[in-house]
Parts: sequence; C-alpha cells; structure tokens
Amino acid sequence: MISRVINDVEQTKEFIITGLMNLWIDMATILIALVIMVNMDVKMTLISVSTLPLYAFAVKYFFGRLRQRTRQRSQALAELQAYLHERVQGMPVVKSFAIEDEEQRRFSKQNGHFLTKALIHTSWNAKSFAAVNTITDIAPIVVIIYAGYEVITGQMTVGTMVAFVGYIERLYTPLRRLVNASTTLTQSFASMDRVFEFLDERYDIDDAPQAIECRCVKGDIVFDRVTFAYHDGGPLVLRDVSFSVKAGETVALVGPSGGGKSTLVSLIPRFYDVTDGRILLDGMDIRSFRVRSLRDQIGLVFQDNFLFSDSVKENILLGKPDATDEEVIAAAKAANAHEFIMSLPDGYDTRVGERGVKLSGGQKQRIAIARVFLKNPPIFIFDEATSALDLENEQYIQEALDRLAKNRTTFVVAHRLSTITHADRILFIENGQIVESGTHEELMAKRGSYYELFMVQHL
Repeated sequence: MISRVINDVEQTKEFIITGLMNLWIDMATILIALVIMVNMDVKMTLISVSTLPLYAFAVKYFFGRLRQRTRQRSQALAELQAYLHERVQGMPVVKSFAIEDEEQRRFSKQNGHFLTKALIHTSWNAKSFAAVNTITDIAPIVVIIYAGYEVITGQMTVGTMVAFVGYIERLYTPLRRLVNASTTLTQSFASMDRVFEFLDERYDIDDAPQAIECRCVKGDIVFDRVTFAYHDGGPLVLRDVSFSVKAGETVALVGPSGGGKSTLVSLIPRFYDVTDGRILLDGMDIRSFRVRSLRDQIGLVFQDNFLFSDSVKENILLGKPDATDEEVIAAAKAANAHEFIMSLPDGYDTRVGERGVKLSGGQKQRIAIARVFLKNPPIFIFDEATSALDLENEQYIQEALDRLAKNRTTFVVAHRLSTITHADRILFIENGQIVESGTHEELMAKRGSYYELFMVQHL
C-alpha cells in the first residue's frame, strides 16, 4: 500500500508532465506538417509515412510487454520495501537471536529479486527506444533516396526535394518525441493501474444500501445463533453462539486460547460480519447501521494498543479530536495516567516515539484507556487489557477499567480470571461455543471447566 501511494503515484506524475503538456503540441505539429506535404506532393507524402506501420508494430509489440514489466518491477519494489519495514520494526528480535548474517542473506535474496525485475524492465525500455529511433532514422533516408531519384529523372525539382526533407524533419522529430514519450506513458499507465486497483479496492465491510445512523444507543446486545468463519468454506471459529446482554451489564469471556473470544468481540464493531445468524443492538441488526456510526458508539482497549509517534495529548485526542485541554486532562486522571504524564519531560506535549516506544507497557495502556474515557461511548470492549502487565500497573489499570465500565455495557476478554470475578456474567468459550455461563460463584459451584481453570491459576 505504501509503495503504491508513494512510488506508483510518483511514476503516474509523468503522465501529467509528459502526456498532457507535450502530447497535444506534437500531435498538432504532425497534422499541420502532413497537410502541407499533401498539398505539395501526395505521392511523396505517402512514401514519407510508409514507415508508420512499423511504428504501430513497435508500439504493439514492445510497449505491451514494457507495461507488464513495469508492473512486475513495481511489485518487486513493494515487496522489498515491505520486507525492510518489517525488519526495521523487528530489529530487537534480530539482535536478540544474533541472526544478522542470516538476515543479510535474506535481504540479498529479496534485493536480488528486485534487481532482476529492474534489469528486465530496463532491457525492454532500451529495446523500445532503440526500435523507435531506428525507424525514425530510416524514414528520412527512404524519402531522400526516392526524392533524389525523382530529381535525377527530372520528375521533381530540387526545391521541392529540399522542402520535403525539411518537412520530414517537422514530421518525424515530434513523432520521435511522441513515441518516446509513449514509453514513459506506458510505464505511467502501469503505475496508474496499480494506483487505481488500490483506489477501487472494496472495503471488507460495506454499508447496506438503506443503512441508518446509529444514535441514542442504550446498549442491549443479543447474539442470535451466530456462526462465523474467516473465509468462505473455511473452518468455523464460532458455532451457533447465542446469548443476550442487558444495558449496563459487564460480561466476561474466558476460556483456552483459540476458543474464539477475541473473534466474538470483533464482530460487535463489525471488524468482520457474521457468516450466519445476527447480532442485535437495541433490537436492530447491527448490519442495518452505518459502520462508522456504529463504531462511534464503541470503545476498545486491546492488549497491545497502538500509539502514534505524536505527543501524549494528540494520542489521547484520537478519542475526541475537538476536545478541550480540560477534557483531555480529566480523561487522563480517570485513566490513572495524569501523574506519570506530568512527570514526562514535556508533560502532555511529550512525543512518545514510534508505536509509543518511549513509554512502558503500563503507561501506553493507560493512555489508550484515557482516549476511550474521552470518547465516552455506551459500549466498551476490553480485550486482555491487563494480561501483559505487572501487578502494580494491573492495579492502576483495573481501577481505571472499573470506572470506565460503570453503567455501560461492557465486554471483557481475559485470561487472568482473578480480574473478572466481579463481572455480572461470565461466559466460558471453548472451540467456538459457550460451554458454561453464570456468575463467578455459580460457575465455581458447578465445578466444571471454569472451576478447573480458576483453581489451576489460583495454585
């Protein structure tokens, strides 16, 4: 995507510079020269343009392949850039395993692939220019030979011959520029193909034709026989899941890894659409709402929250871009983040670095919670928000989450069961199905899957 936005758009610029500025001037020059030549001598004009079919063949043969080679080169460059981007982000892993030599070998292989595509592209580009320039040089020679013969036999004057040779220059010089420009345009068209492919790419989730705005949400949510698979015909991640949540309730989702907990909560903001069944919000199918308006009503906190390399304040403002400084500070205080923010070198104006690299895991998590406080939606989703933190940070964040969940519909995905014993209801999900449901006390009394998992963690 980045390669298309930067490299292919830059290449497409050549279409504007070459195509729209020089194309019309050269075409007009050629037409005017042809009209004058026809008025002087029709026969000589036909001989002058006799090489044009060779141009047509060169354009069809060389430029079609050049367009394909340009696409291949652009794709190889995109793959190389993606590889570099990923390796730069994963530099700590490379260092920790001391695999610099192996990564150098892999990079050389990836770079060699790009080099091969670039050389093939350059080779065809050179062939195209060579063919066009050879045809352009042959045409005047043909005319001069024929016109010289006509002068020798007395059928043409020297003046007419000199005039024709002059007009041939007026005809073939812009034609040469035009065809050479076509080489650049062909490469631009290949890049334009990639740009328009990107622009025409459909969203994974589209609004229904009659979709309405999602407003005045109470927070009643119903999963009605929901089945889901990530791909058509793929394995089912969720199977016939049904349960309901009343407005203001806190529901915890627990169970073994890969059971479908995170997938289930991802269906609520429509990161994916259900394969079968439906999800109701206040009695209406969530697919009947506009996607953006639905997501405006939902706040999410993940285990690994993404921070942009802006200031602390700008990262919190993602929750409400037009918020005042007082609202930002209030949200930070509610998230137990204000104290550590004020200890930073520039306070709220401190830049956090790429992906928040200058902050600890607990600090990043509290900033992520602060921006959800600022958004203040009626529905919250916490996806393992404290599982990777130490006990001190977990306490700070758990206090913030408890404040955040008050009087709001809340879903909590958790592996650490001690953090969700207060939930109004706990759903134990295994193999894409709800196998147990109830409060902490009820599930402990059943001595089933939840009890066994809780006792293992407690021990």
